Amino acid sequence: YTVALTSTGPGGPDTETKPDYVIVLEPPPMAGFSATPLAGSAPLIVTFTDLSIGAVTGWSWSFGDAGTSSGQHPMHLYTTPGTFTVSLTVTGPGGLDSETQVDYITIDLSLDDGSFEGQLVGMAPASPWAPTGGSGHLIQPDTGVFVDNDFPTDQDNWVDLSSEGSSAAIPPGNPGGSGSLPSGVAGISQTFTFTPQAPVLLFDAAFLRGESADSPTANDFMSVDVSDGTTHHNLYYADTFSVFPDVSARHGYPMTERTRVQADLAALFPTATSATVLTVSAQVGNGGNGLNTSRGYADSFLLGTRGSAVFRNGSGVNPAIYGASATVLGGSWNADFDLTDSPTTTFTFVITYAAGLPGLDHRLGELLVDLGSTVYFVSISASGIPHMQDVPNNLSFLGLMGHSQGLLYGGGLFEQFTNAAEFKIGLQTDPRPTADFNALPATGAAPLTVSFFDLSSGSISGRVWDFGDGNTSTLASPQHTYINSGTYSVSLIVSGPGGFAIRNQYDLIVVP
Repeated sequence: YTVALTSTGPGGPDTETKPDYVIVLEPPPMAGFSATPLAGSAPLIVTFTDLSIGAVTGWSWSFGDAGTSSGQHPMHLYTTPGTFTVSLTVTGPGGLDSETQVDYITIDLSLDDGSFEGQLVGMAPASPWAPTGGSGHLIQPDTGVFVDNDFPTDQDNWVDLSSEGSSAAIPPGNPGGSGSLPSGVAGISQTFTFTPQAPVLLFDAAFLRGESADSPTANDFMSVDVSDGTTHHNLYYADTFSVFPDVSARHGYPMTERTRVQADLAALFPTATSATVLTVSAQVGNGGNGLNTSRGYADSFLLGTRGSAVFRNGSGVNPAIYGASATVLGGSWNADFDLTDSPTTTFTFVITYAAGLPGLDHRLGELLVDLGSTVYFVSISASGIPHMQDVPNNLSFLGLMGHSQGLLYGGGLFEQFTNAAEFKIGLQTDPRPTADFNALPATGAAPLTVSFFDLSSGSISGRVWDFGDGNTSTLASPQHTYINSGTYSVSLIVSGPGGFAIRNQYDLIVVP
């Protein structure tokens, strides 16, 4: 700006002008941006939006994976898993400014097409599955003679693996445990990132023997393994010495029973995080003379949550009941019943499955089981003796569309004792909490205000108090005022990742 000053006096006026005397600079811009989506599976396209304020003439983006852009609203393709920090530097007449968002974009590799429904029938498995060797692998359809015993186990397709091209294959170093991976084998694999919210890997497998063993150390086999690149775990193994109760309708080979495998990846890889990359492989190997081809079936690869079992009766005062199953079905299932209120009752436990029961009231415990549902198995145990039941290999409670449920009976199969509020049986690793409390004062004239103190232990995320006079609370350590004279029993139910626990104190509060 040009500034002029005119002054006047007895001798007259005078003016001084200074051209371009005041310079007002443009304020620097303020960098800002947003992006969508912020997380997803690779490959993922993310759209970035410039939200900078002020006069901006240039943009410089860094996407955290060596990718850059000079556009105002760029799109970027992330192709590898990881967590990426994004920065934007904007320039203008007034200078420059930068904004950095740490760990802003999360890219994982999901376990996709585990049921092979996205594959072409009659063709070799394709992306997201990758061949590990051999030939002769096919996607089989659920039509006519192609159905084979229990396969497919989900929807319409399954993968039929061939040992062709795998002569002198070497089985895994420690079948059923941790060790070296098989070598010289033929099959498929897929890479995915560990998901803490769904750490259980499930799949179905069966082995079809095409020839007898040449020797105890040279025989055909099928192996399903998972690896983080350093540690390798064998999840399924069968060879020519396995039991073959079935005959393949498709190939005419002796065939093992279909095995439903559940593997807790969090237990197998205890240091795994959402950035850990795992590879699952399903492969068959010809360890003998290679003249005849053995085969392997696989289907229904998916990631599921750990299961739990929680039971309460309709009024919500029956103690919780918990169950856990072996990592690989074919072991035994256990149920631990709290018999505090019924110490002499012989219980019968029935597990069923019924689809589609919306609107469950987990606080009150509704009757959930359709008595016409399929009964999986029945466990009968005397008072104080834990329930234990062998679980068939083809039984799965994870990944079902609906609700697996249980009923507890006392004295006989048709004398209902309690209802199931929720039932998800599987891997249960979080210990259940322990409920306990005290109250002060426990007696006094009405109106009596009592302070309740929660003394429970374990991981607890919720509480429900019942003060015995029709009033309840969900606070950790509430106060309650008793208006009327009487004797009141108080109960506290605590819940957490490991389930529920309940503490009843009968005739605890006395108001004369």
